[in-house]
Amino acid sequence: MNDWIAPAAAVGIVALVGVGMAWTASDARRRARARAAMAEQFGFVGLSEPYDDMQARLARHHRCRPDQVRLRAVHRKDAGGHILYLLDYDASASGSPTHHEVAAAVLPGASLPRFSVFPRVPAGELGASVADRLIERSLQATGARLADMSAYPAFSAKYVMALLDAETSPTKLPAVFYERMVELDWASVDGGGDLLVVSLLNLRQTARPIERDLLGRTIQAAGRLAEALGR
Repeated sequence: MNDWIAPAAAVGIVALVGVGMAWTASDARRRARARAAMAEQFGFVGLSEPYDDMQARLARHHRCRPDQVRLRAVHRKDAGGHILYLLDYDASASGSPTHHEVAAAVLPGASLPRFSVFPRVPAGELGASVADRLIERSLQATGARLADMSAYPAFSAKYVMALLDAETSPTKLPAVFYERMVELDWASVDGGGDLLVVSLLNLRQTARPIERDLLGRTIQAAGRLAEALGR
């Protein structure tokens, strides 16, 4: 009997792996169709390659080579003075690829300083001081520096701003940008050149794809921030 147990077990394992791979591929296709349907509901049009030079923009954004960015899906919507995008892509800037689902805005002719904005743990809450130290260390490792946001107290109470260029200061962005940021909760924003990338963090469903409500608010946030920067 033992003569056939090992081969049977091997066949069973191969079958399970095959079923798992098929399910993963099917789930990925289902998610892609769902994202495309939601994008169309918000007035976006799906693009095919070459994706409006978006691969090169994202490579600059992640400080990697263009061939280290793999675009899965790109949807576009013209919005007056700027162009909105919904992006689904992988980037391999740090070696292993990371997956991103974000809204972005391209501001034609803009030359934004390179910056990152991310939520901070409110002062007085458990872990706030530890979080601040971790942020400072991570910025030092990347060569970025923490911006002095004392002129914008409402903003600095909710967010931390990192500057990635030596000559950059917060005043290079209009004050209305910081006002718009204060209106958002748990937003992650990156800018540089003519590109603005916006994510709203869904803390309750971090492992799930962006749902319609979160997607709608992310698109709205990207549009309002792009308008503020375009002034």
